[in-house]
Amino acid sequence: MTFAELTAPRTIIAFNGRAESGKDTAAQYLTNMHSFHRIAFADGIRDALYALNPLVCVEQAVTTDSAIYDRVATVVDKLGWDSAKQLPEIRALMQRIGTEAGWRIHGEHLWINLAVKKINELPAGKAVVITDLRFPNEIEWLNNLKDNPLNTVQTIKVIRPDHESTLTAGSFGTASHISESFNLATDVTLRNDGSIDDLHTQLADVLSTSPQPVLSRNTPVPKHNAPAPTTDAV
Repeated sequence: MTFAELTAPRTIIAFNGRAESGKDTAAQYLTNMHSFHRIAFADGIRDALYALNPLVCVEQAVTTDSAIYDRVATVVDKLGWDSAKQLPEIRALMQRIGTEAGWRIHGEHLWINLAVKKINELPAGKAVVITDLRFPNEIEWLNNLKDNPLNTVQTIKVIRPDHESTLTAGSFGTASHISESFNLATDVTLRNDGSIDDLHTQLADVLSTSPQPVLSRNTPVPKHNAPAPTTDAV
């Protein structure tokens, strides 16, 4: 399987990092402040899991009827994906659909090509932020895009030192899954060990001083009250 091609030049920023490192929060700065369009390689995985709608074990307080088991669609409709994907069984199912039932069967570029399809449907010139760069072929695709001087592409690793992930190992634990195992070489690394403002300031600095600047210098950064690093489960 070959990579699908972009139909127009794009600005694409892609975030890599362990689960709960802060990738979603970094991406949110670009969507909220600079009108980037958010896309994830896992979007197609979520769509597939929602359509399959299996029963999953949930915490008793998750759903309004305090069910121990509930359908994925019910949980997602009540909590939204950001919260639902933090439940170990839902996250494990997403990983298995993505890998064991996904690209290992249908080709390693399956989720990349679905993401390209979504990007090509956007208006010309619309900048894109990808929130879940995890696999070597994903960064290969992004690096290939740099061969076209009309594209502006940056890959950014977000690390959160001394944070102990809530993900666990085991049959339904997810920290040891292959999708969490690659140490990709990105263009830049951001250290998420301060406040949300600190993370956003680092990001603005990087994207305004890179060889292909994405943001203007002295880009304003919104202020938040949260003193601690934020988490995500992407």
